[in-house]
Amino acid sequence: MASSKILAFLFLAIFCSIHPMAVAIEAITVTIHIIIDLPESSGITRTDCIGEEWKLKPGEHFEITRWPDRHYICKADQNGTKQGSWLAFDPLRDLLRSDVFCSIREDGFYFSYDQSSWLKLNGWDQADQARLGKQEDKKKQAIATIHVINATPNGSQPMLVRCSSRFTDHGMQGVQVGEDYQCGVEEKSLYYCEALWGRYIASWHAFQPRRDGTHKAVFWLVKSQGFFHSWDNSTWVKKSEWETE
Repeated sequence: MASSKILAFLFLAIFCSIHPMAVAIEAITVTIHIIIDLPESSGITRTDCIGEEWKLKPGEHFEITRWPDRHYICKADQNGTKQGSWLAFDPLRDLLRSDVFCSIREDGFYFSYDQSSWLKLNGWDQADQARLGKQEDKKKQAIATIHVINATPNGSQPMLVRCSSRFTDHGMQGVQVGEDYQCGVEEKSLYYCEALWGRYIASWHAFQPRRDGTHKAVFWLVKSQGFFHSWDNSTWVKKSEWETE
């Protein structure tokens, strides 16, 4: 009888010591605030951060609360004329933060912890080039296309990709498994790409004039084992590997 009482007290003591910790862990969440800082005339902005689309009006403040164990990449589409994406939450960058703020503006996407100091993360992918009549000219200037294909395992978190040259920066985009990130090569100069996938990072020469200058397309298949190069999207040669942060 005495031993059963001792066991009961031990169980109660263990439960009481563990339960507050469990409650505390559950309380560690992050709230992503999305603020539409656009003119009234801009209309509806479609935003997606977790696979669900929200239609937001200028001036609206929307928020989602999630467990801070992964990257959250948000995308926005303004009436089909401008699209863009940005990294709304990074477990390393935003460690121990309970709130992050994202402001969608005419010139791009801004980030803050206090709604006072803002950092511009990305611009709109198409910026107003179509409206200014320059989109077609830009397409004509492209001499080749860089393809970065996310071939990481199914169920993996999105990969962040950014490609640029000395003259052109195509901005960072979130690429889901199976998606093909593309950017145009507008001059015969060196283009390099950067990628972030979980705790892995990498940068590599995506277009080299001497190596790729006679080809209209350069393909990069990105796997968990590394980066594979091709000109025909069929024959692949491994060129580099991931590094850890």
